[in-house]
Order: sequence, then C-alpha cells, then structure tokens
Amino acid sequence: MDKRKIKVTKSTDGKTTISRNKFGSGYKKESILLQTSTVIDQGNTTDEIMRSHNDGFDPAKLINGIESTIMKFLKNKDLPTKDFNEGIPYSEGGEGFTFISLPSLLKQNHADIIGVVQASSCLFEINCCKDDLRRDDFKAGMAHALRLVTAFQRFTYSVLEPTISLGKSRQEKLFHKNTKLTNDEYDLCFQHFESLDKTEDNVRSLLIGEKWERTSKFAFENFEVKITTQSLRKTYSDK
Repeated sequence: MDKRKIKVTKSTDGKTTISRNKFGSGYKKESILLQTSTVIDQGNTTDEIMRSHNDGFDPAKLINGIESTIMKFLKNKDLPTKDFNEGIPYSEGGEGFTFISLPSLLKQNHADIIGVVQASSCLFEINCCKDDLRRDDFKAGMAHALRLVTAFQRFTYSVLEPTISLGKSRQEKLFHKNTKLTNDEYDLCFQHFESLDKTEDNVRSLLIGEKWERTSKFAFENFEVKITTQSLRKTYSDK
C-alpha cells in the first residue's frame, strides 16, 4: 500500500473515539478495506469497557463484520447483494420461481470480476455459520468459521493482488533484480547467436554486429534482462 495516500477519519460519541484508516493504491483509488482502531475514554464505566471488549469475542458480531466488508465490496462493484428468485416457465404453462442463493448467483454471472469468486465463498461459509449458530451446532459452526477465515484471506488477497503485483514490479525495478543471465540462459542466447545466418528475406548474410544485436534482443524478450552486446561478446569469448 502507498501510505502517502492514507486517509484518516475519526468519529466519537463523547465516550468512544473510532479512527478509520483508508489506504489508497497505485491507481489513486481508495481501498474498501479499513484499519479501524477504537479508543475508550477513561471516564467510561467498567460495564461499557467490558461490553466493548466482549464484542471482539462475539461470534455473531465477528461474522457480521466480515459480511459487512463483503457487502461493501459488492456494492462498490454494482453487483447483487441479495438472493434471487428467477421465473421459470413450466411445460404445462405458467411460471414458477427458482431460488438462487447469492453465492451461486455471483459465481454463475460475475466470476470474471476480480474478487467475486472468493467473495461468494465467504458468503457461503457465513450462511453456514449463521445456520449452525441458530441450531446450536457449535462443532459444525467452528469448522465453517475456520473455513471462513481461509476464504476471507483469499478474498483479501484477490482484491489487493493488482496493488501487490504493481508494488512487486516497482521493487524489482528499484533493486534491478533482472540484470544478469544465468548460465543456462547464456547458453540459450549463444545457441540463438550461432543459429543466426541470413536476414529474414534471405537477401544477404547477417553481419557479426547484427547477430549480437539480435541476440541481445532475444535475451530481453525471453528473460527480461537488458544486456549489452559487449557483455554478450565478452562472456561468449570467455567460454
């Protein structure tokens, strides 16, 4: 994340101050993912402090927090946020309705959008967790909660992947990661050099300088390494 583009907003009810940090990206867009910190004033009563602390251990509130993040993502992408009843004509006439859950709807119609498949997996696990809690099936609820953690990690990575890839690309350029060829890559370059003979139209034979220029181009196109013809010649003569 580009911390120079961080945006901080604060809200308070006189007793609790909440700071929300929005991080930007290389594309100058705000991320939907927030880093939230809560500060409780010392004047608060013990009951209020305990209530705020216990919210962090309330399964329903934790699940709702993840669901809120997923829903905000869907709204920002102008995607469906509710289950769907689709009219299906029957052979004997009339129309019926087929229930399509939101996770299925997203996977069927919007899987091409980055983050949607992972978001649908999160929603599926959330629905399972809520159902388990209603039935007091805590063993199943724990299993789905652990699956939800994994699904939400994948969702977070998928949403941030373009920014992460951009940062990786910039870092490689900054540290000049790709500046040397490996021994195997040198061998392939020299095999390419030795295979060069004539121009594409077979009018004339290539000059030695032209062959090295084409070999340098071959190294960049295949290994993303910019290497001079002089370096190639020297390594070739040393072998």
